[in-house]
Amino acid sequence: EQNGFDTVVLDLANNRLVPEPARRAVALVVGYADIDAEIFEQFPNVGIVATSSAGYDMIDTSVAAARGIWVSNVADSATRRGCRAYLVAGVGARTTVA
Repeated sequence: EQNGFDTVVLDLANNRLVPEPARRAVALVVGYADIDAEIFEQFPNVGIVATSSAGYDMIDTSVAAARGIWVSNVADSATRRGCRAYLVAGVGARTTVA
């Protein structure tokens, strides 16, 4: 938040309905909740998904690939803070400045 990003924490493992303000997200940090077509449909602007785990088998990578969404894990820094830093770099890399 101090760098101009809004952070919203969702419990998608227990509630798969994403609240409207969170649907504007451009990046996701995922723990262990399944991220499948149903979830991706609720995030039309997402361009990158990073897990704060060693793997990414909870993410439907075929759906992500079809939507042009980058998927990555942050194995060496499996913390929310490390993953957020990784996402900031990734979102910045995907941003075009005119």
